[in-house]
Amino acid sequence: MNFKEITASSDADLVDTLCGSVPTFAWVDGWTLLAAQAKGCGNVTLQIKQGAATGVKSDLIVSPAAAIDTLAALRARATTRTFCRLNRSDVVSWVLPVIMLRTTGFDPFLAFHTVKDYNDPNAMVSDVSDNACVAAIPSGTLATYKIPNVSDVTKTVKVLATSPELPFGGLMTSLTVPRNDSDTISDLFRNNLDALQGLVTADSLAPATNADFTQNHTDFSNLGINFAVLGP
Repeated sequence: MNFKEITASSDADLVDTLCGSVPTFAWVDGWTLLAAQAKGCGNVTLQIKQGAATGVKSDLIVSPAAAIDTLAALRARATTRTFCRLNRSDVVSWVLPVIMLRTTGFDPFLAFHTVKDYNDPNAMVSDVSDNACVAAIPSGTLATYKIPNVSDVTKTVKVLATSPELPFGGLMTSLTVPRNDSDTISDLFRNNLDALQGLVTADSLAPATNADFTQNHTDFSNLGINFAVLGP
């Protein structure tokens, strides 16, 4: 069995390759995995795990003092609010929140009074605690943040909403790859994770099938995201 290693020029190129006729193995991120699946162009054989997690979700957080209890209420007051994030490409603090907020009918890029970037996540959450902005953090991590003069951050910051889970990604094969070859190569990768350093960031790799991501598709679909229209 001979292989040719190719670095894709873009995620769209990866989807295009998985949809093509050439037997292909591809390491993909979560967005590409869901897009390829939605187009019926690939089978997931391994999923990336970080600790026990197979993906990431965002908790949108606000101060209870803001008296904002729903996304619709946040939309109504967005022009007077600042949104705090780590940077514009950060999945947790910006990309997933943007997807959530757009379901309420406004554009987070334009609707907020200001958008402020931070280098320090604790400083960002501290400003949320002071009711200076709203923000988003990895789901389930609120209690781990340390804020000066606040003994329990869950008393001064609350979770307003939680995004769908975005998978970390995994190994996909095109439909033209024979099942025996797919199983053999997947087992080889799974048992030799060290050899993938620099290519795949994972604590472990777990066997997976397309069915493992049905709920992800459903949750994003409920927010109006159609992965079938992504890519070429």
